[in-house]
Amino acid sequence: MPARPGQPAPPGRPVATGAATDKSGQVLDDAEAHRRLLVLAALQASLADLGIASTLARKHRLVLGYTDGTAGLTDPELHVLGPGQVLVATTDGTVYRLGSAREYPADDPAAAAMLISREFEPAAAAPAPPK
Repeated sequence: MPARPGQPAPPGRPVATGAATDKSGQVLDDAEAHRRLLVLAALQASLADLGIASTLARKHRLVLGYTDGTAGLTDPELHVLGPGQVLVATTDGTVYRLGSAREYPADDPAAAAMLISREFEPAAAAPAPPK
């Protein structure tokens, strides 16, 4: 479960050098954080082409000087704004993740944006009961 505002991330996390997405607030090296931000920016542009607003958020883990742990950039997020809901997307560079259950390939941001746009479509209306 990701660290929530007001809750500290687990202390002593090493700096990531791979492409694994870590939801616990793992600090990424600057190059990896920037790479993930660029992948999310491609999705943001594709969503904008479909008329869907979104906002990129860089995240920082702050650590007090007298505690164990590493401060720095963590997994960036793309907040996708839809009617009545906000979806949060992250990436490891190979897939876009929405929540913990949905993943879309990151190699085609336009296709991923189309699939994500369907998340905002109203559920099909249930057929009316017979009279």
